[in-house]
Amino acid sequence: MNDLAETLQQEHLTIRDSLDVIGALVDALDRGNVPPPEDLNAVLDFMDGFTDRSHRAKEEAVFSELVRTSDASVRPLIHRLEVEHAMTRKIVSAMRALVPRVEAGDHRARQEFEMYLRSYRFRTRDHIRDETRQLMPLVESTSRSSGHESMVRELDRIANEDFGDRGHGRLRETIRRLASKYSLRVRDAA
Repeated sequence: MNDLAETLQQEHLTIRDSLDVIGALVDALDRGNVPPPEDLNAVLDFMDGFTDRSHRAKEEAVFSELVRTSDASVRPLIHRLEVEHAMTRKIVSAMRALVPRVEAGDHRARQEFEMYLRSYRFRTRDHIRDETRQLMPLVESTSRSSGHESMVRELDRIANEDFGDRGHGRLRETIRRLASKYSLRVRDAA
């Protein structure tokens, strides 16, 4: 496996752990319990920081490279994955707007927040499955000379600027802490 594919797969493990945490939050909301606002905000920070601004930025850079270097048959897959990224960004934005109302005890806001959490969880899980089955083989088939390796280093450098030297580690640790709090198993090996 090349470095780019390995990086994306390792990050998928962390994201899948976050989806389990989201499932625990949904279960709590189902039971009528509102998780502490710091847990809701921590998950949203992870979705925005790790999943979107870092992981998806890498994927979208790969998408651009694949569209440029591959035959036209890859374009529908890339387009669909980009649309899914945009949809989950909108879901995260909507959830962020709901948090103050959820904290204030607004029952309707809690229901909407729960619906968005469910949607995000299922969409992201399916998205990872599709990327694993369809995108990763394309990434694997590209040669190391395609520039992907230097692209990963550059994206990691940018992520470090956004999140600090240990930003990814802090975001991963947040998910591990929440997984432990909600008695979940962690897959992330990093």
